[in-house]
Amino acid sequence: MRLPRRVSWSSDELELLCSWIYDDESNPVNRKLAIDRLSAWRTITPLPHALESTLSLLAVRAADEANSNPSTLSIRQSYASAVIRMVNGFVDPLQAGAFARSIASIATQLGLPLWLVELRHAATHEDIPSLELLREACRQTLGWLFHNFFMPEIHPSTAAASTIPQIRPVAPILKQYKSLRKAMLQDATLRSQMKGDMESTYRSFGRWYSEAMLVANAVINGSSLDYSANGDDEDRKERWVLDVLCDELLVKGRLPSTKEYVLSYISKTRHLNKATIALWSPLLLYVQSLHPKFFLSLSLRCLSYLSGYEDIADPQDTVQESEQYFQASDRSLARWILWLVATSENDKLEGHLDLRRELVAALLLTLAPAHKEGLQKMSL
Repeated sequence: MRLPRRVSWSSDELELLCSWIYDDESNPVNRKLAIDRLSAWRTITPLPHALESTLSLLAVRAADEANSNPSTLSIRQSYASAVIRMVNGFVDPLQAGAFARSIASIATQLGLPLWLVELRHAATHEDIPSLELLREACRQTLGWLFHNFFMPEIHPSTAAASTIPQIRPVAPILKQYKSLRKAMLQDATLRSQMKGDMESTYRSFGRWYSEAMLVANAVINGSSLDYSANGDDEDRKERWVLDVLCDELLVKGRLPSTKEYVLSYISKTRHLNKATIALWSPLLLYVQSLHPKFFLSLSLRCLSYLSGYEDIADPQDTVQESEQYFQASDRSLARWILWLVATSENDKLEGHLDLRRELVAALLLTLAPAHKEGLQKMSL
């Protein structure tokens, strides 16, 4: 279900605004109405970047038509600034991770015309483009906003299927990381040799996260381009992406170890096996350093799996094997929760002043009623 968002307009008002802008682009009266309406909305609540860009472009076009000064430098600078801010505003939210991505690759992901990216580069680092070229850029940018923002917002039911992209699986990246890390742990001489491959894996994860944020934006807001300044929206998108990642990490054979390993490590200790920590902690700490809510999200997903762990079991297991695996898997997930709590810094997990106590209490409440044997006897 699409979550409600606080905006300053009704659907009919947005459609009216769209008609003022696009029905007759040469009509200065309608353009003035659109500028005034957008300015009024902006005084009530921050505008999505698409509408903020629309307002900037319309204002520059109006100033261009009213300009009687033979010098065009100030108008060219205004056009260039509007285009630069428009491109940056869509690209920057997807520039997540420790490794930077090219603006061209993100623009391709968004469907932005690449020549606008080139014009942005020229206006930033070279001579400001000609007035004719900037006017054409303004015209095409407004056209792109019409197809990629206004139409999906005004007609979400018909646009939803085409505007919401599919999320790329993160499982191959996790598999590659696990394979590389295992090899590095088994043979220390390979660490320097595989360092480049591991950095490439981290870059792949950064690209996946950026793409997943775009999908989250589409799922939550109904439009892949509505980057609102509302922090609540950003938090929801981040939580959605982190939950997707956590679900993949909790697939059988990753953080919950394989059946053979888990069944050989049934003990009453609360500590994770050192080999398990050495295998996964670099990736988990890397993600946590970029996204401080990650450990909290993973802890909560572990608790969720402990309440409904049938998703982790192998359907080909016998009843006895499944019960043994459930008990061992419970221990594995519980140990991960305790490791995450012990490793976390409470001040980085916003809204949880006593996170350690809350999570451990939730762990006990989740497991104790459901298990007569197993973790309720384990020392926490």
